[in-house]
Amino acid sequence: MTEEHPKHYTAMHIIYQFKGKDLPMDKLEKAINLSQDRYCGVSFVYRKTMKLTHEIQILN
Repeated sequence: MTEEHPKHYTAMHIIYQFKGKDLPMDKLEKAINLSQDRYCGVSFVYRKTMKLTHEIQILN
């Protein structure tokens, strides 16, 4: 977050959590990439103003 007013975020880290057994990591990564690059308007707008990173977590 910036120190100056108006304060705003300079980066965002998104955690995608999936629950299940034997989930195909390649398909999860493909779905997330399609979401971020093509279908999610929010990610598109945020990417213009801040660094976006993500990670995948598999919950058992």
